[in-house]
Amino acid sequence: MMLARRIRFDDARTLGAALALLLDVVLLSAAAILVLASVSAATGLVLTGALGLAIAPLLGWRYGPSSVSRSVTARQTEAVRTLLRLDIVLVALFVVAEVVGVPVQDGLGARLLLAAYAALMGGLVVGVLTVAVVIPLGYVWLNLMRRTWHQ
Repeated sequence: MMLARRIRFDDARTLGAALALLLDVVLLSAAAILVLASVSAATGLVLTGALGLAIAPLLGWRYGPSSVSRSVTARQTEAVRTLLRLDIVLVALFVVAEVVGVPVQDGLGARLLLAAYAALMGGLVVGVLTVAVVIPLGYVWLNLMRRTWHQ
């Protein structure tokens, strides 16, 4: 936060992207420390943080101007919808990777069962990470945007 106060951002998009990237780097660093401490469940956080290196600045850029305008209820709903769309794409990619990459010996029925299992587990993991990590980080980002915006 001190960095954002020292550097004067004249564009809410740039500030939004920078703060989103900063929060994602903090998440990724914390997750990496947890993985190094042998907390295997933090692997999902590492993947979330790694993916967020690309997605977070884009979402920060897109929603930066509306976040500082104080009337963000419609934009917040749109941001959550965007996250849910990304979640669906991630789960679909996970299912395809599982179905294509994991060898199955018992034919088509076993492959379909694997696809259903991958969709269920992928959906649960991505859903939990979204609700427990990404949405709270979005609220932190929103508060940081409002506190650091100079206009």
